Amino acid sequence: MLHDAPIRKVDGDLPRKWMMDRDLELILWYQTEGGIAGFELIHSDNIRRHSLRWLPAQGFQYACIDEGEQSPEANRTPILCSGPAFPKAQVLALFSERSATLPPEIRDFVLEKLTRY
Repeated sequence: MLHDAPIRKVDGDLPRKWMMDRDLELILWYQTEGGIAGFELIHSDNIRRHSLRWLPAQGFQYACIDEGEQSPEANRTPILCSGPAFPKAQVLALFSERSATLPPEIRDFVLEKLTRY
């Protein structure tokens, strides 16, 4: 089940909330008035992590996450890269299962966006 994770405030960024479990990460951005401004849902297949981001002005963006070089002396900054097609049924089922304890306004918002993608 998704649970709250600690998060650092980022100057100049919208307020955020981060939830995670062993299979998913959900980051929510909030408008200053309190409504959800966007989200990023991160899931893994057996090889890589993938990111689905939704923001009103940009719409959806789905990408794999390149974790960076493994050497501690190299660049270890993750970057988004092109990847396979979005596995909608798999991600919808996983999020539905893992989000059962989330507040309904969060769960319903993300489910509605996942369904529309």
